[in-house]
Amino acid sequence: MSDKSKEELDALMVFLANDTLDADERAEVEAYVAEREGAEEEMAALMSIRAEMQAEEDTVNLPGEFGIARLMRDIDREGAEATPIAAKPTSQIWKIAAVVATALFLGQIALNPPGQDEGVTLAEGELIVDLSYTIQVTFVPSATEADIRALLTDLDLTIRDGPSALGIYVLSAPDAAALEAALEALRARQDLVESAEP
Repeated sequence: MSDKSKEELDALMVFLANDTLDADERAEVEAYVAEREGAEEEMAALMSIRAEMQAEEDTVNLPGEFGIARLMRDIDREGAEATPIAAKPTSQIWKIAAVVATALFLGQIALNPPGQDEGVTLAEGELIVDLSYTIQVTFVPSATEADIRALLTDLDLTIRDGPSALGIYVLSAPDAAALEAALEALRARQDLVESAEP
């Protein structure tokens, strides 16, 4: 006969299902389950719950303290090594774009070098656009629109294209002599002109 109350024995049934009782308590609770009506069904339910919990624990496979420490170390290392795209300086992107744009422009100049009379003509032979005498120019950031307009008027240059996203203008001269004179004059105006190339 057990010296424990019914409430105590009911509470110990969970430990019996978990197989965590010592030999004496195990014998007491097993005897109680065998005697009390409905206890065997409760015990079967407890055992079923315990089996499901063990299956879930095996599936999840949670790491121990060492595993958690290693996981945190790996996360910290990956965070330190990662370089977000947004962190790259914008100036580098613009430099790359400037190189590409310059290469494309120089390729176009190579196909249509200045000094050759290669205009776009209509079927009747009338010249509508002359791209033979053009200059690629970039102005200093402090140059005003009025300064640029006055300079181009003095040199008899017209804006054929631009400014592009990179600040490049394509200027047109009326002939080869005007082109050479304009190039020399533009290169001399370092207060307004950053670069001038045919």
